[in-house]
Amino acid sequence: HNKSLIIPSEINIPEGVTVIGESAFEGCTALGKISLPESLTTISSYAFFGCDSLKTVVMYPNLKTIESYAFYDCAGLEGIALPEGVTIIKEGTFGECAALKTVFIPNTVKTVESAAFAGCDSIKDVYYTASMFAWYGITWGEDNDDITGASTGKFNHVHAHTSDVTTE
Repeated sequence: HNKSLIIPSEINIPEGVTVIGESAFEGCTALGKISLPESLTTISSYAFFGCDSLKTVVMYPNLKTIESYAFYDCAGLEGIALPEGVTIIKEGTFGECAALKTVFIPNTVKTVESAAFAGCDSIKDVYYTASMFAWYGITWGEDNDDITGASTGKFNHVHAHTSDVTTE
């Protein structure tokens, strides 16, 4: 009796789901794309930890909470667009996402906790849906140089916009 569960390379979470539980997809190395439902409000800690083939995550505006280490060590993740309404990027959320090149941060983000983007040394562009003045008003935890370097010339640049960035 083989009792293994095979996770496909693409998953569409059905509408009506509001929370992805802690460690729900942890270590699912074949998972390449996840489409989250509009009903989703919370991604729990370690939900996608170590999903190193994950390249694409589609998020919607009802998503307000992404817990610590939710996408930690998703080494293949190339871009992320956080929806309006997210206010805190928790500790280690995108840590060690080595392929992460582009990050969209909404103006609702007020705090980025320690190591939220540690080990993300491929980041080139950060899109922020407010002014540079507001960018400097974000509270930054330690070990986020891979993203805060955008304002000191490490990247091409931080693109500050006063209009919303589409998250779909």
